[in-house]
Amino acid sequence: MPNFGAGEAGLNLVAFREWSPTMAYALGLFYADGSLGFKASGSWRVQMSNTDLPTIEWWQGFLCNTRKVSAVLRPPHKTLYHAVLTSKTVGDQLVTLGIQPRKSWGDFPVPKMPDECFAHFLRGLWDGDGSVSIARAPSMLGGKQLCLSVTSNSQRFRTEIQRRLADLGVHATEHSIGLYVQGSAAERLCKILYTGQTAP
Repeated sequence: MPNFGAGEAGLNLVAFREWSPTMAYALGLFYADGSLGFKASGSWRVQMSNTDLPTIEWWQGFLCNTRKVSAVLRPPHKTLYHAVLTSKTVGDQLVTLGIQPRKSWGDFPVPKMPDECFAHFLRGLWDGDGSVSIARAPSMLGGKQLCLSVTSNSQRFRTEIQRRLADLGVHATEHSIGLYVQGSAAERLCKILYTGQTAP
């Protein structure tokens, strides 16, 4: 029996070992809303934060983490939920997949993954740091169009996502720390995100 260390009993210690649609979704979610910190004990502090409680509960279930979710009230903003676990095994797997400690300040690439997992990774990313909305279409008086956006502080990550989207026939524009997709391109992206349809 492997010695995984204290605090790892009961956790899903193969969560990020092999690519699958579910694993890719979880990794995209972590790239958006996760944080990783190295502890003096030699383990990792793995934290997920999101304003959507069902998303946090899904993450907890995926990792079989039974630690209590904490809630931070932020009036007038939404409540922020935190799920934390300590695990060298899970942390090491995330590092292998490109996650960096203090990633909010890093410049990192999109992880290499099977093509069939990319749509699921994107959906996790969008569920964490993205938005879907309806906005006025500038070329049509009174008309409206679908708009999708996602944010990341990493220039390299945004650029690589933008290129991967272009390969899938989706034009995304960059502004500040966000990528924006509008109109028919946004409709195409929704099909990719929510049906996994990557073929034209």
